[in-house]
Amino acid sequence: MTDIEIRICKSQITGKKILQCRPFLIALIANISTEGDSVEWHFIIYTPDGIYSTSGSECQINLTKSAVKENSELLRNNVKRCVKGLFEMESEIDLLRQENARLVAKITGLESEKAELLKQIAEEKAKHEAENAELRSRIEELEKGRIDTTDAIAELKGLIQEINSSMKEKHAPHFSTVTEISANQVRPNNETSLERNEERAVLPDIISLYETACDAEKKAID
Repeated sequence: MTDIEIRICKSQITGKKILQCRPFLIALIANISTEGDSVEWHFIIYTPDGIYSTSGSECQINLTKSAVKENSELLRNNVKRCVKGLFEMESEIDLLRQENARLVAKITGLESEKAELLKQIAEEKAKHEAENAELRSRIEELEKGRIDTTDAIAELKGLIQEINSSMKEKHAPHFSTVTEISANQVRPNNETSLERNEERAVLPDIISLYETACDAEKKAID
């Protein structure tokens, strides 16, 4: 087999620029360049502004005749086309990485907002629970006040009825006989005074019960 030598003019580059290039592109170019039965090959670096050598000498790739099929220009063009496609893919990957970083930042922000919302919900829930507990306590107090008021009113009504009955019995006219009428007219002053004192003694109790009922009713309303 006759070897065909393809020579590419070298370009001096620094080690820093070599590190900035993509190593996987270098290896892939070497594989594409040696699909035929290769006798010898060397690494090269392809960038948008040219092809660079990784060594201090000329970049030399020795290929067999079957690899280039008597058209070295076609091989070079195919290599450049493949490398261009790889760089386009790399650009797309960079864009996807940027989009991924943007989405990660957005997700982080959403998680922060979610945590803040959960915190606010917990605070509102605790606040409502405290208000509900206070309202329940207030309702219990009102219910107790209502019961106390009802009992006081019932007691007051009973006492009033009892007093009314007693007053009716004491002041009911007795006309059965003239003797009884005379006796009632001439009864001693001290007896009349005693009955009045009894009535006066009952009045404070009535007033006290009435005030108690009013206070209980007022508390229930408040």
